[in-house]
Amino acid sequence: MDIYRRVKLNIRIPQFSKYAMFTLGHESIQPQSILRIASGALCCLVALVLFLSSRSAGAMPRKRGLPYVGSWTFFTARHRFVTEGIKKLGNIFTFNVLQDQVIVVAGEEARQVFFGHKEMNFVEGYKVLLADSPVLQDINIKPDAFNDMNHFNKRLTSMFRRERISAVLPLMFQDLDRFMERWGTIGTFNPHEDVYNMVFQLTIRAMSCNEIADDFDVVSKVTQLYWNIEEGSSATTVLLPWLPSKARTLKKESTTALYLLFKDVYDARFSSDKVHSDALQVLIDEGDSVNDAIQFMMSSLFAGIVNTGIMSAWMMLYLLNNPTWKAKATEEIRSFIAKYAKSGGSLADQLAQVPPGVWDEEMPVLDVCLRETIRVIMSGPALRRNFGDDIVINGHKIPRGAFLAFPMASAHHDPNIYPDPFKWDPDRYARNEDKKEHWAYLGWGTGRHPCSGMRFAKLEVKTILALFLTRYEAEIVDESGSKVSELPSPDRNSR
Repeated sequence: MDIYRRVKLNIRIPQFSKYAMFTLGHESIQPQSILRIASGALCCLVALVLFLSSRSAGAMPRKRGLPYVGSWTFFTARHRFVTEGIKKLGNIFTFNVLQDQVIVVAGEEARQVFFGHKEMNFVEGYKVLLADSPVLQDINIKPDAFNDMNHFNKRLTSMFRRERISAVLPLMFQDLDRFMERWGTIGTFNPHEDVYNMVFQLTIRAMSCNEIADDFDVVSKVTQLYWNIEEGSSATTVLLPWLPSKARTLKKESTTALYLLFKDVYDARFSSDKVHSDALQVLIDEGDSVNDAIQFMMSSLFAGIVNTGIMSAWMMLYLLNNPTWKAKATEEIRSFIAKYAKSGGSLADQLAQVPPGVWDEEMPVLDVCLRETIRVIMSGPALRRNFGDDIVINGHKIPRGAFLAFPMASAHHDPNIYPDPFKWDPDRYARNEDKKEHWAYLGWGTGRHPCSGMRFAKLEVKTILALFLTRYEAEIVDESGSKVSELPSPDRNSR
């Protein structure tokens, strides 16, 4: 029997509304409302001080924002805010978020300091300037030992041991098989919905508990809670934390619901004789308390879903839009099925027999396609905080305590590094374009903070693409059903 049961699917690409590039549902406060909160006289004084400081000789260029609050647009249209600032003010400029100074830096010198200096604190940068991952403190619950990145990374290492990935890989393919079966043999789907949902399923399978992962309805509930928390992580909740808002209420209620859902599963483990081998059981066996285990699972889901969903969906679209690379990727996958699948079964069963090390190290076509997808799509700023002494970047002093933002687009979309930077061209790495400057490729982090979940994220992307490419024939269509020859641009202002 031909294991490549290829059926026809249309992939519908809408005019990229909220699914275009992980667009957050930020609620907004009109500037007039903010001005009513503040004292008019003090607002004028603050604005005058900011204006005069920005005009001082030799001062760092400043991008002015609203009195008290600072630069609201950094949270609502981040890519545009940063790229326009660099275009107008140069490779370094500063702005305020409440009382904190944020400095945007770009260029090769800035990259070396930003990603290589030992005092550039990763956790503090994202905790304050992004603040979308749920933490138990938000619902007045205190973790017992889960209080730093070291604890998180230590548990993550346990989750990604080779033997554990070998055990979970067949379950991941079973999940994908069940998911794709719902498409039937012909139809239409939106990758920025369905592929995201596949990533949710795989991440929940690998990083939480089987009781949830086995039930698609419960997974859907967790997914909705995730989006609620994302929607609740708005500019309002970051910039005006004392102000009651619908977004804050939504985030708190959804965080509570997610906590209780995980707690019910945790508590049930101790009243059952069933043997488990999932992520939750790993945490229990490591001695984690209920609160620490839940905080890890919640943090892992939020760390693992966002970018992996984006990359999986866009890589699918780029491959379908490029027949040459699609054929190369499909042939690579088929060659590994022929080499490693020693028993029969479904296509998903046979893919599950490919060892984890092969997915990780022996798929150069999929690797270079993913690398290029990340370069084209990932353009938002990386974030840090200077926890050391004053340092100098691009001729200006970066004081202790200042936050820094480095826009990945300043490297990834620099035509001096990557000619025709918005063209998806995996061949550019054979030409060593990414070696033209130091740390010119930033997709998985670099320097002192490479992505600790990189190997598993790659595995998720590859498993989705492997089953899809060998199972389906597909074309890209728009909302009217007409075939698309040119992909629309992503919404880069969503992160």
